[in-house]
Amino acid sequence: MAQDDPATPVERGRKVYNFRCYFCHGYNGDAATEAAEYLSPKPADFTTAKHLTAPKIMQVLRHGVKGTAMKSFAKTLSPEEIEDVARFIESEFVTKAAVNTFYHTKENGWPRHRERYAAAYPFVKREIAIDKAPTTMTPEQRHGLALFKKTCITCHAGRESKASGEAWSKYPLSDQGCGVVCHRDGRIDFPWRKDGARDSAGGAPATPYDVHNRAPVITGLSAQERRGEELYQANCAFCHAMDGSGGNWIGAFLDPPARNLNDPELRARLDHGSVIRVIRDGLSGTSMSAWKRVMTEDQIAAVAAYVEKAFFDRVPQQPGGVQR
Repeated sequence: MAQDDPATPVERGRKVYNFRCYFCHGYNGDAATEAAEYLSPKPADFTTAKHLTAPKIMQVLRHGVKGTAMKSFAKTLSPEEIEDVARFIESEFVTKAAVNTFYHTKENGWPRHRERYAAAYPFVKREIAIDKAPTTMTPEQRHGLALFKKTCITCHAGRESKASGEAWSKYPLSDQGCGVVCHRDGRIDFPWRKDGARDSAGGAPATPYDVHNRAPVITGLSAQERRGEELYQANCAFCHAMDGSGGNWIGAFLDPPARNLNDPELRARLDHGSVIRVIRDGLSGTSMSAWKRVMTEDQIAAVAAYVEKAFFDRVPQQPGGVQR
């Protein structure tokens, strides 16, 4: 964007603002920042504060605002800097609602920013809520959310779809309760085995994640595969989901997400030995931990046998009691 003479008060004020004020008020003066989400009352949005004038802004800069996070800058900025930044805010944000200096430049360490981070723009601009269920997003949107969380969220506050209210209000993540019951004596009960899928308990509404909380019912499992099924549903399903998709509540919010064991590309890439190694040694840079100190070699082999039988070999089907 073309800027005016750098010697003018507005351009001098721009430099002060971009160094001192952006973290709370945002580069474009709209206070759509991560810091603003933690402040009450929130920082001023200069783009909607049409009553603000340069003298009023200078008064705030000199004395701060009692009861807010806005401190006095009288000992931080010179009188000239206070006047310059006030002129800049009044001119660019209050009067013009103009776009400020584009920060994400090559010189600032952001080469090819628009090309590399375009997928994250809808989350930065708050067009898509960051708490939208990943299962309802397109692959491009899921990629954009991952980029946003990795590189943008420190400064940019994403929009949440939930209405304000009780911070820790309850709502069900599943309509069928816990799929596995573990006893102190080592016994494991599998309620889902009795009739495959189960009806909703008490009519409570389920989230989009619940569809992944039903394991496939597969006939003809060997003794090893049956033991692997028990071990998988008692341990691995916590992240990979009972249906192997990784689309349950925990799996979907890991970064990177839990691996979808139904993925044909994964099936083509991993042979039996590779499955054993991943379970035994884990995967660096992911939440997949090593199980070699938790399970015996026989148990690891049993889990691998079940994974290959249930997820690598079966034809894609609706989870929950569909037999083959």
